[in-house]
Amino acid sequence: MQRIVVVGPSGAGKSTLACELARRKSVPFVELDALHWKANWTSTPADEMRVVVAKVVAADAWVVAGNYSIVRDVLWPRADTIIWLDYGFCVAFWRVLKRTFRRLIRHEELWNGNRESWKSTFSRDSILWWAITAYGKTRRTIPEALAQPEFAHLKVVHLRSPHQTRSWLRHIADEGIMGLKDELKEYYTVQELASLLRVTDAAIEKWEQGGEIVGDAFDTVTRFPRHEVEKFLNKRRRVQIRRAGLAGLGVLAAIGAGFAALKLRGNDKNEE
Repeated sequence: MQRIVVVGPSGAGKSTLACELARRKSVPFVELDALHWKANWTSTPADEMRVVVAKVVAADAWVVAGNYSIVRDVLWPRADTIIWLDYGFCVAFWRVLKRTFRRLIRHEELWNGNRESWKSTFSRDSILWWAITAYGKTRRTIPEALAQPEFAHLKVVHLRSPHQTRSWLRHIADEGIMGLKDELKEYYTVQELASLLRVTDAAIEKWEQGGEIVGDAFDTVTRFPRHEVEKFLNKRRRVQIRRAGLAGLGVLAAIGAGFAALKLRGNDKNEE
């Protein structure tokens, strides 16, 4: 998963999930709403938005949140994964309701200086009304689009509830941990890493003989709590830093002893 699009009804948590995935993978997070809405709730023209999105998705890796059909033919062909948050109406609407009132009470800024207002919340332009009227269309058009042959290359992650999404997040390869592979190899011996991962003696022996258990081992790493991995790494780093410090002191002591020896030798010559 290098180029991900998160889709689903309003209130499903597309932006929250996309932002978290982007953080884990250390790649750009793009919210289509932020590209669509200019100041004073002015919509970006379709042609202009398509150009902007095309520039965004030209990169090698990103996570995008949003359903906008006007950019689907620009966005989806570049994606490799679609995460579809297919939540029930009550779940999605309740989330929209809570989010809207939180934004109103806190006077939160959304995109380009825009804020939700009490007046707009109870108008025909309300996000609440949009969540009600667009829900059925969104739930119908997403599977229709996924069935198109031009999108057959996409891996689809279909999540039907917040609980399922949380479970999926816990079990997917955390790119932040996966990024520690090289550090694990650098700071740990086979035995230490085996201890961390609770790998069996047979696996250790296979590894030491050049066998391919690296993939299995690091699959285990990805399920190991991140804070535990970081704690082990930090401990190892501190040990190495102390060793480096002691080695440095040893070098300085040797240099000092050398100068002292040279000085004593010079004094001996002077006395002769």
